[in-house]
Amino acid sequence: MQDRNHKSSRRKYIILLSIAVVLLGGYLGIRYFLASGAVEKRLTSELQNLVSKGSRGLYHLEIGKLKVDPDNINVSLYNLKLKYDTTVYQQMVENKTAPEHLFDISLEKVVFERITPASFITDKRIILTTVQIFKGSLSADRLLHDFHRKIPAKDTTVITDTSAAALDLYALLSNDVKEIRIDTILATGLDLVYHAAGKKERKTELKNLDFLLEDLEINEFSGADSTRFLYSKSMAVRLKDFTLPFSDNQYNLSLDTMNLMISGGETFTDIRNLNLISPLGETEFTNRNKSQLERFDLRFPYVVLKNFSYQQLLSEGILQADSAGIKDAKIRIFKDRSQPADGKSKVGQYPHQLLKKADMLVRIPLLSFTNTSVEYREKSEVTLETGAVSFTRINATVSNIYNSEEDIVIHPTMVLRARALFMGAATVDATFRFFNNKTGGRFEVDGDFGAFDATIINKASVPLGLVEIKSGRVNDLSFRLRGNNYSASTSVHLVYD
Repeated sequence: MQDRNHKSSRRKYIILLSIAVVLLGGYLGIRYFLASGAVEKRLTSELQNLVSKGSRGLYHLEIGKLKVDPDNINVSLYNLKLKYDTTVYQQMVENKTAPEHLFDISLEKVVFERITPASFITDKRIILTTVQIFKGSLSADRLLHDFHRKIPAKDTTVITDTSAAALDLYALLSNDVKEIRIDTILATGLDLVYHAAGKKERKTELKNLDFLLEDLEINEFSGADSTRFLYSKSMAVRLKDFTLPFSDNQYNLSLDTMNLMISGGETFTDIRNLNLISPLGETEFTNRNKSQLERFDLRFPYVVLKNFSYQQLLSEGILQADSAGIKDAKIRIFKDRSQPADGKSKVGQYPHQLLKKADMLVRIPLLSFTNTSVEYREKSEVTLETGAVSFTRINATVSNIYNSEEDIVIHPTMVLRARALFMGAATVDATFRFFNNKTGGRFEVDGDFGAFDATIINKASVPLGLVEIKSGRVNDLSFRLRGNNYSASTSVHLVYD
């Protein structure tokens, strides 16, 4: 019996040893295979074929160097470039199968972590934990042709292209790749250039972008998943230190950071320190323009947008969001009345009229301001002194911000409701109504002030009108103003001591 047990145990040891030898040999074989130059050449060829076939010959992939790390099972691509073939594109245009966008991509380094090259080569499945992209540029040109049609999808951040050219991405790849699944895609230091051709050409340049995509799936089901954006369950984009000079370098539009989050079919945007500031001081600004042109200084520390449609802004020039919120804003305006008038007509210069004249389509149902301050300063042409009127602690909402005729039919009146402190002392409630559906610039304003010491007005009345109030108290002040391009009428109710 003991001899039989001994033989049985020895047999088990031999079997286990044999399995260990096979596993070790397999591991060493795989390691040798991964470390060899053959797998790198094969992977490079497969990736290039995939891009060429998937784009029907439109794009070509160039890889400066491909390196496999057998210890960590990582694949790194260096100096990766995606270029389009202009000859093929022209043929697609003639056949009415050209895509709406053309891309030119150049990346310094791309790392695929925990990849198994054999699974891609043999099974045509790409399953990864992480893809990291380090520095590069992405240029996109939107070239519309008559055969392109666009239908807005339910998610306003997405435009569904129903042209023959815009086939489902999976349909393009399915002959060569069964499935692509990536847990995380992280990119840092990317520059984006977006050029939209059309009646009004638009070019947008963004520098030093970071973005994160999570739970990306490209298969036969993911394209119809309404909870995904760019085939991902969630997406985050971060823009840092953006500055754009404009208006003949009289102003700089800048922001410290902009964070975009897309998840569950909704888009949230957080902007910090969005500023519109002139690099010119008040005197320098006035001397350059030699007129009574207002100088603005706008500072918005916190801006939040819900469901802001970036794609429509870039491609169509449409400013659209479900809502916008601004907190702790500071708005300063300066005007020098001692300078010559600009001679321009003031007709058509009310806020709702300027909105209708804007180059872009605007669709924002609700805009809110929290703890905002507004200061208007004016230099008198008589006294050459500067007076100021200020409103602080402003909490306000603006509803129905639209400028297209079809939207105005549904939302005819833009309404601003605000509560604030006048000159840091008197509470004021005001309602402004701007009638977009009426010609002639019609508007209405109703305002009510709480009690205040009348001497607070001296900050404006003395330098601007040489009028000083020695003492007095306003117990109640309300007014009603009705106006248009050519006339205005007002009624005032004043109770004072």
